[in-house]
Amino acid sequence: MNFKTIAIGVIIFLIGLIAVIAAPIYYPNYSTINHVYANNENIVTVKPYAQYIVKTIQITPKNNSVIFFVVDSNANVSIYNSSNFKELGNAQGEIGLQLTPGKYDLVVINDENSSQEIKYTYGIFPSSYINGFYYGLSIYDEVMEIVALAGAAIAIIALLQELLSRRRK
Repeated sequence: MNFKTIAIGVIIFLIGLIAVIAAPIYYPNYSTINHVYANNENIVTVKPYAQYIVKTIQITPKNNSVIFFVVDSNANVSIYNSSNFKELGNAQGEIGLQLTPGKYDLVVINDENSSQEIKYTYGIFPSSYINGFYYGLSIYDEVMEIVALAGAAIAIIALLQELLSRRRK
């Protein structure tokens, strides 16, 4: 009987799945970073084919990187140097840059032919801190997804073996 193997596979799958889903609860610094994004979240209305400066930020030697993104929209986001309005980066949906100290403008761009309410947020962090966080989180997620898939594969293979063995009898 492969019922024990099926049960073990299902348990491994559930452990991997729960670990991925529950990461925001226990992964180190997840709640801190999420809190920064939640505090900086806002909504603006942008006219068709227009751009709107949503925030001017101050980058310091310690807090030298910014992550800026829109939520539930396909608007573009850009970061400009405030002193000469030179564009430093432009992307659809999300942008993250390590910057030198100074003032920068966070800009949302509406490429649609109608006005849009654009929900955005941003965070200013030390670059080593945020790079380490996202690097570690991506590895963690990848490992837990592999664990979940391995558990599912074990359960499915054991189930198929059980069905085939019953069919032969």
